[in-house]
Amino acid sequence: MSYITQFNANAQFSTTERCDINELLNSPLDSDCSIAQASVAPGIVTQLHAVKNTIERYVILAGEGRVFINDQPPEIVKKFDVICIPENVPQKIENTSQTELIFLCICTPRFEQKNYQNLEVYQSISCAMHSELELAIMHGNILNIQLKTLTNEQSSSKDKVIPYDIISRKGEGEFLLAFNQADKAIEVRLDQIKYFEIIRKQGS
Repeated sequence: MSYITQFNANAQFSTTERCDINELLNSPLDSDCSIAQASVAPGIVTQLHAVKNTIERYVILAGEGRVFINDQPPEIVKKFDVICIPENVPQKIENTSQTELIFLCICTPRFEQKNYQNLEVYQSISCAMHSELELAIMHGNILNIQLKTLTNEQSSSKDKVIPYDIISRKGEGEFLLAFNQADKAIEVRLDQIKYFEIIRKQGS
């Protein structure tokens, strides 16, 4: 029997919560606790959410940010700060630094997707914007997109992406599927796109 769970950097994946996750430990065999590493890009605010019957603890490893818990004023957090979020309480975190905000998320009992509650309401985008995105996919365009933050829409995160599809998820909204500059598959909820422009066609 092994007492060690080896770290696998390739296990990291992007989520619709606007962060990347690497589940370091999450097993029914150890249901009392789960540990994940989360990464949030500069200028991004994670999805407002709560986790039913689960206490979350964040341990900041790198970067700085602001955490929003329930109806409390936002608080600044930095390296080695520990945030404790009670079960069923709304929360989100914003990366205010110029580098990735990286933290451990320790859940008790272990995190289960069925307990995750998305507390954001999807706002449908205009038909014109939807049509432009569909045409960009059809023509194989490379897009420069700007993403909103939830705290200040004047601030945004920028990225060049190659879109390849738009999908709908019941109760969550519509998502643009694309590859970013690192050739990594990402999902962007359409109502989080503040602005986009066509850069060029692939190969041109």
